[in-house]
Amino acid sequence: MQRALYLIATLILLPMVVGPLMLAFGLERFELRPIAQLMGWTGVLVFGFLWCGALWLSLRTTRALLSGPPLSSLFQPRGALVLIVAWLLVAIWAAQWLLLSAPLNGVLQGSADTAQLRAALNRSEPVAAALAANKTPEQLYALQVMAARVRVDKPPVFAEHPFWSTLQRYSDKYAVDPRLLLYWAYSNSFWGEAEAGRVPFLRAMTPETFRDFVQVHLPAWFIEAGWRRWLIESGFFRRTFGDGLGTKLTYAVQKATYDVSMEPYETELYSDLFVVVRKYESEFPELSQAQTADPLRAAFRRSYLRIRADAVVDPCENAYEPPRRTAEYYAASRDDLIAFARAAFYLFELDFDFATRVQALVARHLEESFRQSLGEATWAQLSAEQRATLLGMLTDIYMPNIGHLGYNVYTAVELQCTPLSFVQAEASRDVDALLHATKLWRPANYEVLWSGAGNRLRLLSEVWSVAAGAPLAGFNPTETLADAEKLLAHELD
Repeated sequence: MQRALYLIATLILLPMVVGPLMLAFGLERFELRPIAQLMGWTGVLVFGFLWCGALWLSLRTTRALLSGPPLSSLFQPRGALVLIVAWLLVAIWAAQWLLLSAPLNGVLQGSADTAQLRAALNRSEPVAAALAANKTPEQLYALQVMAARVRVDKPPVFAEHPFWSTLQRYSDKYAVDPRLLLYWAYSNSFWGEAEAGRVPFLRAMTPETFRDFVQVHLPAWFIEAGWRRWLIESGFFRRTFGDGLGTKLTYAVQKATYDVSMEPYETELYSDLFVVVRKYESEFPELSQAQTADPLRAAFRRSYLRIRADAVVDPCENAYEPPRRTAEYYAASRDDLIAFARAAFYLFELDFDFATRVQALVARHLEESFRQSLGEATWAQLSAEQRATLLGMLTDIYMPNIGHLGYNVYTAVELQCTPLSFVQAEASRDVDALLHATKLWRPANYEVLWSGAGNRLRLLSEVWSVAAGAPLAGFNPTETLADAEKLLAHELD
C-alpha cells in the first residue's frame, strides 16, 4: 500500500517537474523579457518555489518508492514536514487561481463603497469624447466602470497606453464605432477564465492569460500528431460521450492550436491578427527593418515574412479549399509558425496600442467584407445598431465545423473565420428582413455560432444601453456592472 502511495505521488509530481523544463528549453531568447513583464518578480518566485519543491518532493518519493521506508519517514525531520505543508498550501493557492474561472475563495470583493469608487474613477482618465457627449452622470460612471474593469486585469499595460485615448485614436483613424471596441474589450475582461481579474502573484496575467500562454507553448509534436487528428475527425468523443460532452471535448482538442484568443479584445492570433497584418501591412511599422531593434518585434517581422504567403490563405473563411499542409511544409515552416504566434501574443498582451490598432483593423476588415457581400447600397441603409450586431456576433465559433480540421493544424480558421461567411450568406438570403425587421436581425439558426449571437449580443446590448442610451432592440441586456464594481472595490482596499 505504501509503495502504491509513493508511486501515485511520484506520478503526480513528475509532470510538474518535467513540464516546466520542457517549456523552458523550448523558449526563444526574445521571449524572456516579455515573460518577466507578464509574471513579475513575485510570479517568478512563486513558480520557482513550486518547481523546486516539486523536484525535491519527487526525489524523496522516488527514493521511498525504491527503498520502501515507512510513510512517516517522508515527513521527517520536522523541517521537511514544514516545507511539505508550505509547498502544498502554495500549490493549492496557485492552482485554484490558475485553473478555476472563480477561485475557491470567490471573486475578490472589497469593502469600498460606491462613493469611494466614484471618486476614484473621477480621478482617472476622462471618457473618450466620442462616447462622453450628451451622457448623464450615471452613464459616464458606467462607462468608467467598464473601462476600469478592463484596466484592472493589466495595470502596467494601461499605464503606458491609456485606455480611452488609445481607443479614441484608432476609432477615429480607421472609422470604427468606438462602442464596438469598448464592447470587445469589456466583454473579454471577464469572459472565460478572466472573471476573477488579475492573478494576485502575477504582474499582468489573469487565469485566461495564463491558459493562453500555455496554449501558445504547446509542443509541435502534439499539434501535428496523427492521433490528435484522429481524435478530432473520427467522431470518437461523440460516440463515447454523446453529442453534448463529446462535442465539447472534440472542440477542446481542435482548438488547442496556436490560433489563440488573446486579451484584451479576444482577437484570434491567426484568424484575425495574421489576416489583418497581411491585408494592411502599411499600418504596421513593426514590419519595417528600421523598427526591429527590439528582439520581440524583430522576431515578429522575421517570422511573419517567412510564413506570409501560406500560413493562412485568402479568404480566411474558405477553410477547406486549400490542400492540407504536408509534413514537408511543417518541417520547413514549423519554427516560424511558432515564433510568429508567440511574438504576436506578447505584443498583443503587453502593448495596448498595438492591440487596439489590430482590433480596429479587424473591425474595418469585417465591415469591408460585409460591404462587398451585401453591396454598398444595402450596407448604407443599415442602422449603426444593426451594423454593430452583425460584427458583434462574429466573436465565437462556427459549430458545424467542429470535428473537421482545416488545412493548417497550427490554426483554427475552420472554426474562427467561418462565422463571417455563414452570417454573410444568411444575411444575403434575408436582405428584406435585414432592412425592415422591427427588431435587429440575426440568423434564424444563430445557435451554430455558439454564444456569439446569443449571450454575447445581450452583453453588447448592455454596453450599447450605456454608450448609446438605449439597448439593442430585441436583445435584453445583461447586468454585469455590479460584479465589475465589486471587483474594482477590492482594488481600493
